[in-house]
Amino acid sequence: MSGFFGKSVTTHHFKIRERIVLKDLPKTFSNLELWCPIVPSTPCQQVLSMEIQSPWPYELNHEPEHGNLILHVATHSAPSQEASLEVSYRVERFYSEPERLDGGRVVQTRPQAHLQRYLKSERFLPHSERTVALATKIVGDESHPLDRVRRVYSYVLECMRQRTLERIDRLGGQRVPDGQDALWLFILLLRSLGIPCRPVSGHIVETAPEDGETCSMAGPHAWAEFYLDGLGWVPVDVKCALKYGKQYLFGHLEAHHVAWCVGSEVQFVPPQKGTRVPFVLTPYVEIDGAPHVGVHSRLSYVELPVGRPSSREY
Repeated sequence: MSGFFGKSVTTHHFKIRERIVLKDLPKTFSNLELWCPIVPSTPCQQVLSMEIQSPWPYELNHEPEHGNLILHVATHSAPSQEASLEVSYRVERFYSEPERLDGGRVVQTRPQAHLQRYLKSERFLPHSERTVALATKIVGDESHPLDRVRRVYSYVLECMRQRTLERIDRLGGQRVPDGQDALWLFILLLRSLGIPCRPVSGHIVETAPEDGETCSMAGPHAWAEFYLDGLGWVPVDVKCALKYGKQYLFGHLEAHHVAWCVGSEVQFVPPQKGTRVPFVLTPYVEIDGAPHVGVHSRLSYVELPVGRPSSREY
């Protein structure tokens, strides 16, 4: 993930704690495995410290396709029908005022081998003649890659405003979680144009305003990154753009975005018995090879500004 830092760079410090509770565990089982994404250091954020408290032995692995860091736990027994573990972090998030992307830096080349993963057709991102035709119609006669992305971005936002957004399942993919159609459609259209694009899963750890108003965007969140030679990975948040403004979040993220994982259709290390996980943000558990639904994850955080700390739990 890339950060586009301007002249004025500020930082935000967070203490983040994720508590994972496994409920309704069977009295006996042969094998329980848990996989949990771990906050990474990126150009936009730095993990200053991390602590894991687990009743079972664990290991940290990088899955090979996307490079995400995943906590893996394996056990053959549990002390009771409920168990918990915690992961705590101190994270520094870098932030600068947005600058307009320089299209003159873009080099038009064939995507490198490691980027082909982000052009593939997937369950939620199905390539078809229909998606290619739609993407081609949107960009029209525009030939510059960055401006082609801007046209797709404007199209998706306009559809969101008019509530005419095309559902992914109508385009041949599987149903996506409510509120994520804009993200997946943006990624699908760029891939249909041959522009590498991937989802990023994370949280917006936005603190409550002093006037007591609830922050509507705090909580789990997802955005996109597209890749152009000369610019690298560029962030785009189509969902928050309706709140903060169309141009503000093209090539820039709001200060309180903290990323956990990139990519979709993830296979863990060691691999899970079930299908690939479409989107990794919360822990995934299998008991004797079958997915376990009794997994609850709660995130709490404290921001440490110059003045009075503020906190939130959800």
